[in-house]
Amino acid sequence: MIYAQPKKSYFTVINCIVAVVLFCPFISYAKFNNIILDQITVKDGLSQVSINSISQDDDGFLWISTESGLEIYDGYSFTKIEGPDKDFSQYSAGKTVQSVNGLIWLQLYGKGLYTFDKGTNQFDLLLNTNQLEPDDWIIDYLPQKDEIVWVATSKYIATINLKTKAYKQVVNLEKHLGDSAIIQQIFLHNGYIYIASKKGTIVYQLSTGRVVKLPQITKTTAQNSNIKTIQANKIYTLSVINQTLFLGTNDGVYALDIEQIDSLFLMGEKNKLPHYQAIFEHVSVWDFFIEDELLIIGATDGLYRYNTVTQQGQFLFSFDEYAPSFANNTVKSLIVDQDGYYWLVSNSQGLLKWNPNLGLVENYEYYKGRDSSLTSNNATAILPDIKNDNLFWISTDNGLNLLNRNSQQVEQFFALKNSKTTFNASNIVSLHYGKNETIWLNTSVGLKLFDIKSKSIIPIPFSATTLKALTVDYPVYFTTDNYLWFTQTDQLLMINQESGQLTDFSKVMTDAGIKDIWFFFKSPNMDNEIWFSTTKALWIFNTEHQTFKKIYEHTNMSETEWSFIDSFVLDTEKSLLWVAHTSKGIYGVSLATQEILHTFNNENSILDNNLYGLQQDSQGDLWISTHDGIYSIDTRSFHIRKFGIHHGFLGMEFNGGVFAKSSKDELVYGSVNGVSFFNPLALKQKGTTKNQNVFVTKVDLLTRQLEDAYIFNSNKVVELEYDDVGIRVDFTTFNFSRSKDIIFEYSLTSGSTVNYPLTYENHIIFPSLKSGKHTLAIRAKSPITGDYSPLTYIKFNVSYAPWASPIAYILYFILVVSAFSFWLSKRRKQRAELLAAHEQVVFREKRLQLALKGSNSDVWDWHAKSNSFSANRFKHTVSLIENAYTFPIKIFINDIHPDDKATFLSAWQKFIDKADVNVTFTFTYRLKGEDNEWLWYKDLGKIVEIDDNKKPMRVTGSYTNITQSKVDEERAQYYGEAFRQTKDWVLIINQDFTKVTANQAMRNIFGWEEEEQPFNDSLIGIEKEKIKYYSDVVLSLGINDHWSGEELVISAAGDKYHVLVKINVGINSNGSLHYIMVMTDITAQKLAESELRYMANYDHLTGLPNRSLLIERIDHAIELSARNKNILAIFFIDLDRFKQVNDTLGHDVGDRLLKVITQRLTKVFRQEDTLARLGGDEFVVLLERFSSTSL
Repeated sequence: MIYAQPKKSYFTVINCIVAVVLFCPFISYAKFNNIILDQITVKDGLSQVSINSISQDDDGFLWISTESGLEIYDGYSFTKIEGPDKDFSQYSAGKTVQSVNGLIWLQLYGKGLYTFDKGTNQFDLLLNTNQLEPDDWIIDYLPQKDEIVWVATSKYIATINLKTKAYKQVVNLEKHLGDSAIIQQIFLHNGYIYIASKKGTIVYQLSTGRVVKLPQITKTTAQNSNIKTIQANKIYTLSVINQTLFLGTNDGVYALDIEQIDSLFLMGEKNKLPHYQAIFEHVSVWDFFIEDELLIIGATDGLYRYNTVTQQGQFLFSFDEYAPSFANNTVKSLIVDQDGYYWLVSNSQGLLKWNPNLGLVENYEYYKGRDSSLTSNNATAILPDIKNDNLFWISTDNGLNLLNRNSQQVEQFFALKNSKTTFNASNIVSLHYGKNETIWLNTSVGLKLFDIKSKSIIPIPFSATTLKALTVDYPVYFTTDNYLWFTQTDQLLMINQESGQLTDFSKVMTDAGIKDIWFFFKSPNMDNEIWFSTTKALWIFNTEHQTFKKIYEHTNMSETEWSFIDSFVLDTEKSLLWVAHTSKGIYGVSLATQEILHTFNNENSILDNNLYGLQQDSQGDLWISTHDGIYSIDTRSFHIRKFGIHHGFLGMEFNGGVFAKSSKDELVYGSVNGVSFFNPLALKQKGTTKNQNVFVTKVDLLTRQLEDAYIFNSNKVVELEYDDVGIRVDFTTFNFSRSKDIIFEYSLTSGSTVNYPLTYENHIIFPSLKSGKHTLAIRAKSPITGDYSPLTYIKFNVSYAPWASPIAYILYFILVVSAFSFWLSKRRKQRAELLAAHEQVVFREKRLQLALKGSNSDVWDWHAKSNSFSANRFKHTVSLIENAYTFPIKIFINDIHPDDKATFLSAWQKFIDKADVNVTFTFTYRLKGEDNEWLWYKDLGKIVEIDDNKKPMRVTGSYTNITQSKVDEERAQYYGEAFRQTKDWVLIINQDFTKVTANQAMRNIFGWEEEEQPFNDSLIGIEKEKIKYYSDVVLSLGINDHWSGEELVISAAGDKYHVLVKINVGINSNGSLHYIMVMTDITAQKLAESELRYMANYDHLTGLPNRSLLIERIDHAIELSARNKNILAIFFIDLDRFKQVNDTLGHDVGDRLLKVITQRLTKVFRQEDTLARLGGDEFVVLLERFSSTSL
């Protein structure tokens, strides 16, 4: 049987008829199936998109040969294979394959053929390109179990001995190939090497060394074959399956039974080989891949598949079906990985991954020219047909669709082309069944009635009063068998669809304290009840008794909060009510006690909080759509699974209220990308349930390069140095289909065990590890079952620093003991010496005690008998009174400064006359120095001896040269006066941040009475969060450094001041730091700047934003709208006949009118809306967010 790609140019009229009969199955397959590919390019880490081939090893690594070397992919990241000389990226890589002994064979054009051991990171060069003839190069190779490797170069079949690495040319094929053709590929099967070339297929018999060329492909077993002989004999790839040789040519795929291949060598042209069988005609083939009985074919126009058992073939798809922008459909190379996913190498678009089992989800979207296309991707409602289980009514933001799932046809209604607004009748918000085979369409411009039989809009058969009641803003509609319900804010109305009679339940609803109904629901068990949801509660309304019953309420939630109950599920078996509360989560509520028993949200699970369309499958599990895919919750284990694009869905963002269930228990959900049907039981069972092992693929350091393996066995020991930092461990499960959904758990044990939180990241980074032994344990959690994989262990041996090793600590102990012994011996010796000197010290101490009794300074003595002083006042060394220089008191008084002399004499005479031994003489004065300069001194003295008449006989005291202190004191007085009188606020903070000193200006602002205050965070009117910032700034400054900035300060009276802050660091004479903060009031300057900004952005008359500020806000709103996918609105308001007011009543009246209009418009719109005046009588309103697009 022949399978050809469906292109009319390849058929005659007769053949075209045959082709239609033969190819309908796979043509419909391509149309029916949704082509969903994962594209991996440079932005995903691939070094380049020019890829030559791809393969997978037994561990799971993908080996990708590019024009710039070789790299491997573990499902998370790409790693370049640098090679032993770090130059692989300079060469184009060819075929890679894993041999039976686990070694990776890899070829680099212009460099040679290597083997590579991933476990040891060792390369072995088997054949250097320099060993070949000048115009020869390696084309293909076949690793064998023995020591011989078969190699195909451009013209030769050769061997390499693995032990000796000897290269030997076995046969020269130049006479078979001619001057221009080269070998394309070789394949070894049952003692024969099959050689593909542009001159046909050549067979080499290993036992005899004979070479025979297979017959040309000129005719096939099919009667109507249309072979282009020259192109059909250009063989690019070949494979053997069950004694059938498959040839991939430039004009088709052909099969040849080689059961009797021996006859070709025995009988020549009279051989018993049958004719070729054409599998696909007119297909230019690039690569084959064998998957069990399937032959997967990569061709210039896309991907093909052929079942060798059933002999059925099919064209699967081309790349431009996935993305019309793909200009080239060539599949250069392909593999099927261990999980059954197809990896396809495109000509210029990198790698593409395809899941052949995505048929579990049936999708419908907008696709121009396709019979199954919807009117728009953005689905707004789904309504299963009442009579036909295969029909579904689907509304979008641009029309109504009737889907026939049997015929895969969609009938479209009311679709508009290039509409400039969404506020039209084609924007359908919701669908509801009416009476007599009609459907109510809730559109952006009001309610419409659609007749199913005539498939047209018909008049609504209600009275004018009833129709007027229906014209409300943002209504919510719902229908039961006989009634149309609708609500808006505080209204609840019911209309009999047959009689048109209107019943108003608004008062009953208001009396019950209910407003803002979001959704109506059909009662699960009572005909005279309807269910509805508000912002935070779920209610039941009994239409017969007109009573309300609250069955669920979310606490701690305001009425104005943007949240609502979208859907619910009643599980009578478990006596649970499951409620989907948008932005809050899913809650399982006991029907008996109304107690919340189960909660799922983004705080305790993987769920997204934008929850829509809660449904239950036949096994009792829950399904919910979100803005991040579809989730299922197992109501027994409460394991949550996520489904998305990788499972066959068109997108991840689903719409609220767009869900349904078919009669076959299929679930239906609508999104911004279309509508998806799926069997929930089949989708849950999809995928492997086995636990995937974790493999460590890399250990990296920041400090140095680790020359280690590309894959680590469990319990592998990694040797680290004590100063290694930035330790990163990468790991994977090689699950390419669910790598983003796999959760990892790991722990580090080193004496004690530290457990780390669950993470989606496939790597761990440790800043450093302490010296010693550590064990890292890693396991993965299955996204399907929630079970954990076996633990994988990596051990680290971290060396000790020379000064922190166990030997070093022993030496430290010996050194400490020795030092202590030496110190003890020395101390005993010193103690003996001290005891010997003690008596001499006691003797001298008695003589010093009298002189040092009053002061630690130098001493003086006055004797009444001689009226003289004894002192070393003009010497620099301290000596005792007995050795002091003695002089009459007159000489001393003559050297006193004239301004101080009288005062000194008066004070001295009073002290002597009083003769009180308990009184201390204190006096500060100036005295002439040795160089005739005036020096300040401070004298202290006491009477130490009196006569029998209690007259002073001897006065002893001390004197201190305080010249420098007086200079400092005088300077401090000047600085202090400046500190107290400056208008700037000055604050001095001590080094310990316990005390502050403030000048008068600052004390006036903050109402402080004292100059010194205890320091606290709220003292200076700066926010507590910024106090920490200023503390860091102050501590970062060095001596004489400064910092400046601006700040807002709030005084004790609540006044706000804008100040310029300058901070400097100083040091006291005792070495302690202090921090000087000077604040300059710039409030007036700031107010002036604010007024200028206001004048530039606001209208002077109305105070509204002007055109400049409006444009700025519109730009910002557009940016937010694009990012958050919200809708924004702009209203232009123009006042009619305003000019007449100005002309007749004057501009003053016109201005007052504009102000009044401004006040009224401001009250109408929300605070977050922008009302601006463009000028004259023109206003603009910008609404950045609103709950509904309906008016």
